Amino acid sequence: MSTLNAPAALAAAAAVVAVILLLVLLVVQMRTRRARRRGQAARNAAMDKMRRAYDDLDRAYAQLQQNNVRLVQELDDASQELRRSRTEGGEVLANLALRSLVLVERQLGSLEGLEARESDSVRLEQLYQLDHLATRMRRNSENMLLLAGSGDQQRPGRPGAPAQLLDVLRAALSEIERFERVHLTALPPVLVRGEVADDLSHVFAELLDNGTAFSPPTEAVTVTAWHLDSGEVMVSVADRGIGMTDTMLRQVNHTLADHGDSEEIGHGSGRSLGLRVVTLLARRLGLRIQLRTSASGDGTTALVAVPAALLADPAEAHHQAATGGMEQIPPGRPVPEDAQAATYRQGGPMLAAVPNARHGQGAGPASTTAAPSTTTTSASGLPKRVPGESGQLAQANDPSPQPATRPPRDAGSAAEELRRRLGGFQNGLREAAAPREEDNKA
Repeated sequence: MSTLNAPAALAAAAAVVAVILLLVLLVVQMRTRRARRRGQAARNAAMDKMRRAYDDLDRAYAQLQQNNVRLVQELDDASQELRRSRTEGGEVLANLALRSLVLVERQLGSLEGLEARESDSVRLEQLYQLDHLATRMRRNSENMLLLAGSGDQQRPGRPGAPAQLLDVLRAALSEIERFERVHLTALPPVLVRGEVADDLSHVFAELLDNGTAFSPPTEAVTVTAWHLDSGEVMVSVADRGIGMTDTMLRQVNHTLADHGDSEEIGHGSGRSLGLRVVTLLARRLGLRIQLRTSASGDGTTALVAVPAALLADPAEAHHQAATGGMEQIPPGRPVPEDAQAATYRQGGPMLAAVPNARHGQGAGPASTTAAPSTTTTSASGLPKRVPGESGQLAQANDPSPQPATRPPRDAGSAAEELRRRLGGFQNGLREAAAPREEDNKA
């Protein structure tokens, strides 16, 4: 009996095991399906979130693009408005400067007429002082024209008669205040093209004015020149003033070398106007200007490389002089040294000095008292040296470094204007010294 029930028991046990396995498989399958459904739902939710995030990013990017376009447009509008305001302001300044320049030119013409008819030495000296002040006023008006943008372009015109480098430097002396402290030494016989002689004289006037303003009143500013192998002429303007730090020199030389945009150069803070004017003139003429500490360690030396393209061929200049195309300045009679005139000694320095126009006084010994000097930096980062002569402080509306430009006119008249200005300068010296010479002979 037990033998017969054994297979049945095994079959029953197998059936139970099969049922259990089937139930397990069903449970596993149900849980697997449930897990899959949950995973799919999670993935679907994640995809929905990702799609919504992408949509948000797309909307944000589109909004950002719109904001960028609007900002660029606003910036362009602001730039155009600033350019228009600068242009309008520059036109106003140029108009005022041109009107002042016309009046100063008329004043100079009237003074020349009075000087020609005046015989009294005292009144004649006063007229020369007024002439010198008017010349400096003209230079300031020309600076305004250049900074306003009216004189930034190279003026076309017929070539003028060449001018000696010595005459260009003398004309520069007539435009500065402390001209009696400038020594011209070792100048080679160089001819400058007439159409650039006037602008070049303004560059030298700026450097000379800067050197005399920021050096002790007992020290002279020395000017030398020499030829370079490249055909250029190097002109050195050395002072023995307060000097500049290495950082200031790097900043100034970077500004002089990187001429940049004339609109950016012509506009800025009210300080360092002379640096911007020199930079504009250097770009116009193609000059290379660099400032260095003097070899003696005190003072600053400005080196100006005049390109060969600005120099006249001596043979051509001789031909123009022979054919009447080059105006000759009459030498006049020599002026005694006690008259403080410009004299030249063979093998020695040339001392350029004329009656002093400062404070309405004649030429005399320079003050031996110098106030302490300080060095400041402008808001634009450019150095501003403060002169220490007679305790005077530099004023923002009267910066010493300021070369000048010419109002728009025929470039052929530049050399004639230079000679006219220089002729009056020298004639004034001779006529002012003539009564003293006659008194000495008496």
